[in-house]
Amino acid sequence: CTTRQRALLEFLFSTGCRVSEIANVNIDNIDWDKQELNVIGKGNKERTVFINAKAKLYLKKYLKERSHIDNPALFVSNKKPNKRLGVRSIQREINKIGKQAGFDKSIFPHLLRHTTATLALKSGMSLTSIQQLLGHEDPATTQIYAETNKENVRQEYIKYLIQ
Repeated sequence: CTTRQRALLEFLFSTGCRVSEIANVNIDNIDWDKQELNVIGKGNKERTVFINAKAKLYLKKYLKERSHIDNPALFVSNKKPNKRLGVRSIQREINKIGKQAGFDKSIFPHLLRHTTATLALKSGMSLTSIQQLLGHEDPATTQIYAETNKENVRQEYIKYLIQ
């Protein structure tokens, strides 16, 4: 896995951004101290997303490696003239990472977005906060992540209702 691939993966997982949002991020959009940035989502709506410490570490490492490249885009191609990575290029890169990791199935950015939301929910983040993080206008879209299986219901029943 290259530094750019790792930075892309960590950024995607950390922020839960849509691939189109990632393609439009510029380096100076990131507030490194607050570990956050504003992205423009669907319907041209702006929202704040956050980068965790691991994403920050790999992004800084990646940016240091590409310091000679004069392009405001956060992610750029490896070959000159080092243009901004577009949606399709990001999708291909994520799929390539999945293949390198030995996955049989196709891996795509939206799958990582789902993973971020699912882990956030399982860790106790409220559906309202997840909705905000993902930029869902309709709570029903976020509700999809709340689909629980029988075992989850059993565990919560034991935790909350059996003394």
